Amino acid sequence: MTRIPRIRPLALLAPLVLGLALSACDDKPPKPPYQPPVPKTEPGDKLMKEQRDALEKAKGVGQTVEKADAEKKETLQGLDQGYK
Repeated sequence: MTRIPRIRPLALLAPLVLGLALSACDDKPPKPPYQPPVPKTEPGDKLMKEQRDALEKAKGVGQTVEKADAEKKETLQGLDQGYK
């Protein structure tokens, strides 16, 4: 009968401990935590300028429509009073 050789626990454990010890020693400094980039423009500078211009234009159109509507109502009221 052939005898199966036994592997000693120390023979398995020694390379594992040595590998862990060597991998734990790292000469690189730890990375700083992530910080999102800070925008370099001020809030009033060119930031979404096109959108702001479109909004101002839309407000102007809204005022024009309201003014025309008010004039139309005044005209209709004047005509209505003229027929009485």
